[in-house]
Amino acid sequence: MAFLRLLAMLLVALTVVYISMFFYLREAHREKLEREFRPEATELQRTAFVKAGVDAYAARMGRLLALAVYGVPLTIFAVLILTSNVS
Repeated sequence: MAFLRLLAMLLVALTVVYISMFFYLREAHREKLEREFRPEATELQRTAFVKAGVDAYAARMGRLLALAVYGVPLTIFAVLILTSNVS
Protein backbone atom coordinates (compact mmCIF):
# COMPACT_ATOMS: atom_id res chain seq x y z
CA MET A 1 0.00 0.00 0.00
CA ALA A 2 2.86 2.38 0.76
CA PHE A 3 4.27 1.71 -2.69
CA LEU A 4 1.02 2.83 -4.33
CA ARG A 5 0.94 6.03 -2.27
CA LEU A 6 4.54 6.75 -3.24
CA LEU A 7 3.74 6.08 -6.88
CA ALA A 8 0.68 8.34 -6.72
CA MET A 9 2.69 11.19 -5.20
CA LEU A 10 5.38 10.71 -7.84
CA LEU A 11 2.79 10.84 -10.63
CA VAL A 12 1.26 14.02 -9.21
CA ALA A 13 4.68 15.67 -9.01
CA LEU A 14 5.57 14.56 -12.54
CA THR A 15 2.25 15.87 -13.84
CA VAL A 16 2.97 19.29 -12.35
CA VAL A 17 6.41 19.25 -13.98
CA TYR A 18 4.92 18.15 -17.32
CA ILE A 19 2.27 20.88 -17.38
CA SER A 20 4.77 23.55 -16.35
CA MET A 21 7.33 22.49 -18.95
CA PHE A 22 4.66 22.18 -21.66
CA PHE A 23 3.43 25.74 -21.23
CA TYR A 24 6.94 27.16 -20.77
CA LEU A 25 8.28 25.52 -23.93
CA ARG A 26 5.18 26.47 -25.89
CA GLU A 27 5.51 30.14 -24.93
CA ALA A 28 9.24 30.12 -25.69
CA HIS A 29 8.51 28.75 -29.16
CA ARG A 30 5.75 31.34 -29.66
CA GLU A 31 8.19 34.16 -28.86
CA LYS A 32 10.76 32.66 -31.23
CA LEU A 33 8.22 32.51 -34.06
CA GLU A 34 7.12 36.10 -33.43
CA ARG A 35 10.74 37.30 -33.61
CA GLU A 36 11.40 35.36 -36.82
CA PHE A 37 8.30 36.56 -38.68
CA ARG A 38 8.83 39.32 -41.22
CA PRO A 39 7.87 42.76 -39.89
CA GLU A 40 6.20 44.03 -43.09
CA ALA A 41 3.38 41.45 -42.93
CA THR A 42 -0.05 42.20 -41.52
CA GLU A 43 -1.09 41.31 -37.99
CA LEU A 44 -3.54 38.69 -39.30
CA GLN A 45 -0.76 36.92 -41.25
CA ARG A 46 1.50 37.06 -38.22
CA THR A 47 -1.18 35.59 -35.95
CA ALA A 48 -1.95 32.76 -38.38
CA PHE A 49 1.74 31.96 -38.85
CA VAL A 50 2.43 31.88 -35.11
CA LYS A 51 -0.69 29.82 -34.32
CA ALA A 52 0.13 27.22 -36.99
CA GLY A 53 3.73 27.00 -35.82
CA VAL A 54 2.84 26.68 -32.14
CA ASP A 55 0.17 24.05 -32.81
CA ALA A 56 2.56 21.92 -34.86
CA TYR A 57 5.29 22.31 -32.25
CA ALA A 58 2.96 21.49 -29.33
CA ALA A 59 1.80 18.25 -30.95
CA ARG A 60 5.35 17.13 -31.63
CA MET A 61 6.74 18.34 -28.32
CA GLY A 62 3.95 16.82 -26.20
CA ARG A 63 4.97 13.26 -27.03
CA LEU A 64 8.68 13.84 -26.46
CA LEU A 65 8.07 15.74 -23.26
CA ALA A 66 5.80 12.99 -21.93
CA LEU A 67 8.50 10.43 -22.63
CA ALA A 68 11.15 12.56 -20.94
CA VAL A 69 9.07 13.61 -17.92
CA TYR A 70 7.23 10.35 -17.24
CA GLY A 71 9.28 7.66 -18.95
CA VAL A 72 12.75 8.38 -17.65
CA PRO A 73 11.96 8.88 -13.93
CA LEU A 74 9.50 5.99 -13.78
CA THR A 75 12.00 3.69 -15.50
CA ILE A 76 14.72 4.71 -13.05
CA PHE A 77 12.27 4.23 -10.18
CA ALA A 78 11.34 0.75 -11.41
CA VAL A 79 14.98 -0.26 -11.87
CA LEU A 80 15.83 0.93 -8.36
CA ILE A 81 12.91 -1.00 -6.85
CA LEU A 82 13.75 -4.15 -8.80
CA THR A 83 17.47 -4.07 -8.01
CA SER A 84 16.89 -3.40 -4.33
CA ASN A 85 14.43 -6.31 -4.10
CA VAL A 86 16.65 -8.79 -5.99
CA SER A 87 19.68 -8.57 -3.74
